[in-house]
Amino acid sequence: MYGRVDGQVGRSASNDFAHFDTLKPVLPSNDKDPQNSSLYNSAAMKYPFAENIYFMFPSLYQRIPDTLDIRLAVSRDGIHWSRPDQETPWIALGETGEFDAGSLYMGQGILPVSF
Repeated sequence: MYGRVDGQVGRSASNDFAHFDTLKPVLPSNDKDPQNSSLYNSAAMKYPFAENIYFMFPSLYQRIPDTLDIRLAVSRDGIHWSRPDQETPWIALGETGEFDAGSLYMGQGILPVSF
């Protein structure tokens, strides 16, 4: 299970789905993130179409200008995460005045697409 702990994404494990460990940070914000920002909802998932691949789409909250955009993190084990392009939103906000100008949250799930 993933959750928010102290402005970062944490992870907790359970053997019985009734008792969970304390959330331990696995994806912190750092000095590459904008000042006064923190990570929210993880939207973490194991990629179902390949082994040992996990994706996370956390929202990065920026206190000024009070926005949330979606970022990307990747992992091979669901515990150790990296953000390959930390400075660029995975899904950027809309233009000022549009419905998605202030905040975005990622839902969970991935659909295969063939080209």
